[in-house]
Amino acid sequence: MRIILDNKNKVPCRNENKCFWRKVGGDTVLFSEDGQWLHQLNDVGAEIWNMCNGVFTVREIAEKLCNEYQVDANAACFDVLCFLEDLSVKNLIVYK
Repeated sequence: MRIILDNKNKVPCRNENKCFWRKVGGDTVLFSEDGQWLHQLNDVGAEIWNMCNGVFTVREIAEKLCNEYQVDANAACFDVLCFLEDLSVKNLIVYK
């Protein structure tokens, strides 16, 4: 996986043409229109997904998680970048 560090200042947006998502109980679930796949996000993944709304930069998302979960800023930023890279490869988010 190639992590693009320049993406820290970009704004991720959900690509809602490629998947649908719903809150089911307390869980966030992503699924394809054709039913080919389903993915349940953990709490942190769901929080990142919710912030992929075209408002927050990757850096701001990482800072929020850093403050909320009291983790190292560099580790939080790297983890957010890895998660978003995975979503980007699957074409579930785009950057603006």
